[in-house]
Amino acid sequence: MNRKIIYCLLLIIAAVFSSCSKTKETLQAVNYADDNDFEIINNGESVIISGYIGSKTIVNIPPVIQGKPVIGIGKGAFERKTDITEVTIPKGVISIGEEAFALCESLAIINIPNSVTIIEDQAFIYCCLNSVTIPENVISIGWLAFAFNKFINVNIPYSVIDIRERAFWGDNLVKINVDKNNTAYSSDNGILYNKNKTILLQYPAGKTNSSFTIPNSVTNIGDYSFFACKNLESITIPDNVIDIEFYAFGQCDKIKSITIGNSVQSIGAYAFRDCNLTGIIIPNSVTSIGKYAFEYCGLTKVVFERNFDWDCSEYAFYGDLLDKYSEHGRGTYITKNPGTRATWEYRGDL
Repeated sequence: MNRKIIYCLLLIIAAVFSSCSKTKETLQAVNYADDNDFEIINNGESVIISGYIGSKTIVNIPPVIQGKPVIGIGKGAFERKTDITEVTIPKGVISIGEEAFALCESLAIINIPNSVTIIEDQAFIYCCLNSVTIPENVISIGWLAFAFNKFINVNIPYSVIDIRERAFWGDNLVKINVDKNNTAYSSDNGILYNKNKTILLQYPAGKTNSSFTIPNSVTNIGDYSFFACKNLESITIPDNVIDIEFYAFGQCDKIKSITIGNSVQSIGAYAFRDCNLTGIIIPNSVTSIGKYAFEYCGLTKVVFERNFDWDCSEYAFYGDLLDKYSEHGRGTYITKNPGTRATWEYRGDL
């Protein structure tokens, strides 16, 4: 055989062995936490981590514990482990349980593998995450799953079909982006909607806009959709909107002007709680107002545009407004001591 050919073959073989050696060294370099650092639930063929009793601040969870693959991070497994700054979850984990990393106040980095499909309620609430990457196989993200963190934007992959209320709430959040191939959700200008943009689901609390007009496609303003938005001062709700849901604008304490469209039928409980409203016009389309809908708003004036079959919690407004309404119906009502159990006065028909 030609010496040059032999020499080339030897070089190729050496390169292959070198590559294998480097791969082995790379694998060995991963500093996995000890099996003894974890409490587990043994399912026979696999395990779920139920607790962390180690002392490391950077935790690389091993893919195998006691010879069995790790398939889940259980409820509260790392809860209140305030010294942990970084966690890597191994490939093979399918679910991250309720409150799994809740109140890990120093946790700034989380590495989630593509094997994860479910992230449950409050899994990462009150951590210190500067960014978050949702893997492309996740289908469900629970209530408050990533709430009260530091990241300013989040990308929702095409696979996600279930996002619960306030999953990403945080006062630093300015943008939610949804993959255009997602079949359940969409985004526009960083705001989260259902696919057809008929339901507004989350307006990021950290957006800097002082005013916002609900798009004409929207018929439903979802639960907590504008919760505690810190910069909004004015909201326009157009005539296409039918329902304003539970706590929709709750704790938006800078909002001092809201125009409610003429198709709104239902105003949910706590819908405008803690806004900074002095007056509100209830259009003639409204037939239901939930409890505490306008609590702590500081209202001095309420205008009802017409008489209707009244379905209103006695706590929707402070004081004896409902008694006055029952007596007089449509018209303008005034109080001089807002924010208390005020006595309302009827000031005349429209």
